[in-house]
Amino acid sequence: MKPNQKKETDKLYKYFNSHDHRVERVNDVLKELNQVQDSTYFFNTLDMFLKNLKQEFEAKKYKNTMWYCHD
Repeated sequence: MKPNQKKETDKLYKYFNSHDHRVERVNDVLKELNQVQDSTYFFNTLDMFLKNLKQEFEAKKYKNTMWYCHD
């Protein structure tokens, strides 16, 4: 039996816009930066990651066509 896609999409939407998901994504970035020794490279990489995270979180506010499907 096929699960209700609208219900599943709503569940994903709620998760992707939760505080827990944001904390998880920031922790992922910090883990990647943990090994960086050079300060210039660290700040450049941090800036890149923050821009990407901001873009990702902004996109996840909307049920866009990348991951939204309906019955």
